[in-house]
Amino acid sequence: MTQHHRVTREELSVREHNEPHTAKATGTRLRGFGELFEPARGVAVLIVNFLAVLELTREGLLEVTQGESFAPST
Repeated sequence: MTQHHRVTREELSVREHNEPHTAKATGTRLRGFGELFEPARGVAVLIVNFLAVLELTREGLLEVTQGESFAPST
């Protein structure tokens, strides 16, 4: 508690993170929602990737579906 901390800001671009998702989406194979993310890269990258998926879905470049209520998303 008494130690000094340095907080740095890391700028991440949602547009930059759209590209890998667009490449993955070009195939017709269905993927599990979790396959779109890499949790090992950290929380900040995970959030930006999620925003990228939402943006691509909004633009109609990615389709997120769910087979039935409470089923995993694909």
